[in-house]
Amino acid sequence: MKIIGIVPPSRLRETENPYEDNAIFHELYTKRVEEAGGIPIGIIGVDGTVKEEALALCDAFLLCGGKRIFPYHFQVIAHALKTGKKLLGVCLGMQAIHSYFIAKEEQRNRPGKSILEVYEEMKKERYFFVEPVEGHWKCNPNRGEEHLVKQEIRILEDSVLRQHFPSEKIQGASMHRYRITKPAEDIRAVAFAEDGGIEGIEYGEKMLGIQFHPEIDQSFPGIFRFLTN
Repeated sequence: MKIIGIVPPSRLRETENPYEDNAIFHELYTKRVEEAGGIPIGIIGVDGTVKEEALALCDAFLLCGGKRIFPYHFQVIAHALKTGKKLLGVCLGMQAIHSYFIAKEEQRNRPGKSILEVYEEMKKERYFFVEPVEGHWKCNPNRGEEHLVKQEIRILEDSVLRQHFPSEKIQGASMHRYRITKPAEDIRAVAFAEDGGIEGIEYGEKMLGIQFHPEIDQSFPGIFRFLTN
């Protein structure tokens, strides 16, 4: 069985209370990984970074949804690229993949800077990696109300992503307030909402990103088997 590193969202330095600095693990992600035959383990950072030794323990990675990109997101992406391990980014996770490759492009114009340093500089310069979008988070659904946040998503037939879903058109759970409008040049946009918004991206065959939330129910086991097969 493969070990899947679950990379959570975090809240750090948002208040003066040190006990409010935390990583947030939502059990839905770990459930879906276990159902797909994987062993989920948490990737825990310290001050927004993780140890390479922790990443080396994992066979693949799942970047979970959240609100803010931290250095550890880029560390995991870089590790996956270097080692050839599979990576799936959900919601914020997809945006982290996109942001990594945008910064990687810009790195050519800023010699001597790491991708993370370029990303931080671009943020200070008010570069918008994602843009606000309306109508993609109608409510916070309770159990049994998952259908309230679902919308039609079309996946390109010739994409790697399509291999892991049952049909070209699916109903995906949309719960996001920001979206990618122009993907990095190394990234292919392969799934789209009815309003044209990008809902899926891929880099090669081993790195996939989706803006919607397949963990919300058991409708799409194939996308989690992508990590465990």
